[in-house]
Amino acid sequence: MYTQALRSGIPPCEQIPNELKIYHQYEEGEWAVKEYGREDPTPHISPEGKDEDDWIPQNSDGIYGGSYSMEGALTNSVNTITVNLIMRVGYQSVIDLARKMGITSEKMPPEPSIALGTGEISVYEMVSAFSIFANRGLRVPLTVISRIETYDGKVLVSFDQPKPERVISEEHADMITEMLQSVASYGTAARLRWKYGLHHPLAIAGKTGTSQNHSDGWFVGFTPMLVAGVWVGGDSPLVRFRHFEYGQGAATALPVWGIFMRKLLDDPRFSAWEEATFPVLSEALQDSLQCPHRIKSASEMLADSILADSLSRIELLPGDELTPVEGFEQN
Repeated sequence: MYTQALRSGIPPCEQIPNELKIYHQYEEGEWAVKEYGREDPTPHISPEGKDEDDWIPQNSDGIYGGSYSMEGALTNSVNTITVNLIMRVGYQSVIDLARKMGITSEKMPPEPSIALGTGEISVYEMVSAFSIFANRGLRVPLTVISRIETYDGKVLVSFDQPKPERVISEEHADMITEMLQSVASYGTAARLRWKYGLHHPLAIAGKTGTSQNHSDGWFVGFTPMLVAGVWVGGDSPLVRFRHFEYGQGAATALPVWGIFMRKLLDDPRFSAWEEATFPVLSEALQDSLQCPHRIKSASEMLADSILADSLSRIELLPGDELTPVEGFEQN
């Protein structure tokens, strides 16, 4: 989704409002933002009084207001921003790019909700797609067997390796990798650093994912040397955790990835991989990403200024006096 947004010319530092919106008659393919008081000629009202034709994409933390850059929204998994972007670039352009990146699943509904992961995609496909970022925009079809040898090393047959195909530009791939590094260091995947021993300066990029009703937990991550993906879920969406806290990808899939990667890098055969780094962005690309992840709303700024002002105006009332703290010397 974010790759297509860059390809469509949306500036990565554009501040996008974090607004809760209702998309009216979503099931009928209209997808217009709902106007309150508007009459619905064919309403479908549930027993609870909810219009079942409406789509209300919500943030997992239930917090709205302010605005986010692309990197800020990706880092913190802000659903409202992701939906805003797919409404602007169009769901079909996202599907077309996904096909080019190796997503072959037939269960990708032609509707904006795919931005929030409503398609059914295999781990194989996700790893294949993320490898394009690691390969700086080149797609190399995954191969399972490169050659067959006898016990003494004689090669019986070799298989030609597929030729790389340019799918996205090197610049866009590097920008997405930079954003995904932020996810692993400051966002929803930050526990990789402090809980699973994958400390800085180890280069990691990745993204957590959680499906509707936290039925599926995802984490796909990569280093400069390896791409790996984890899915945690049941055969049926009914097999799930009851609470987001336990069912989210950061709590289910990410730990598997973190333990696996730490054990891999502790293996002497792969320990040198820990020193690998991602390509350094050009000055122009660095400048294009130099912006705050989030800008607070006017009401938040006002509340902060009032609090700061009140703290700076604390005065002693008549009769009050300061009591020296034992052991503290005032200069």
